[in-house]
Amino acid sequence: MQVGLGDAPADWIMAFGNTVNSIMLTKADGSTVNVVPTAAPVEMMQTMGTMQPISAMNVTQGSYTQAAITLSAVSMSYMDPTTHTYNQKTMAGPFTATVPFSPMLTVGTSPMTKPYWTS
Repeated sequence: MQVGLGDAPADWIMAFGNTVNSIMLTKADGSTVNVVPTAAPVEMMQTMGTMQPISAMNVTQGSYTQAAITLSAVSMSYMDPTTHTYNQKTMAGPFTATVPFSPMLTVGTSPMTKPYWTS
């Protein structure tokens, strides 16, 4: 399985960096697998509408119901659209988001591509 992250362009954001600490997939039987075994730093503005691979690994066949994504500190620099001043913010983590898969993500023997979470 290859795991990638992407971003859509935003005209007032200059940089948006974070570190993906883990992405845990939950199988239908409740067991979990971490598909990002080592922390992966990501600068999202470099992707600008594309996907950046952060992990590739073998995952057991089966149905997966959700992913839990944990990020460490997030750093963002941006141009304030009202005052036109440059700002930088760092927010301490960790941050965790759970993404349910509907329908479930089924990993089988055939190659496939499935975008499941976009914002």
